[in-house]
Amino acid sequence: MKYKVGDLVRVKGDLRIGKTYGSCSWVYSMEEYKNKIFHISQDCERYYELKGCPNWRFSDEMLEPAIGQEKPHEHKFVVDKRRGFKSIYINGVTIAVPVETPIGIAIKNPNDEYDEERGRSLAYYRMGVQE
Repeated sequence: MKYKVGDLVRVKGDLRIGKTYGSCSWVYSMEEYKNKIFHISQDCERYYELKGCPNWRFSDEMLEPAIGQEKPHEHKFVVDKRRGFKSIYINGVTIAVPVETPIGIAIKNPNDEYDEERGRSLAYYRMGVQE
């Protein structure tokens, strides 16, 4: 087996309906997963299960490494003392808040488990807010 649990993989885009790849067949219902990136959630003897793809099995031949292919987050933090604001730019969204307002930022590391609640807790901690 090529991959291990936690690895980031992309489902290949050239898979054909009705064809068998390794020990797994590609079916019409799996088409929505082509070219998408997932984490390996389970490494079985001859196939993998992917986080977010319930009830489907994927073989080595259906997957490719996705490290370096994921889109990086674009972010920028600016303090504009003349106007009395600080702004945060994240992937095309700008948020401006008064300079006196503390802010906390938490950005997901691709190697970590992360969800909205965990991110919120980390951001609050960085603002100095006790939960």
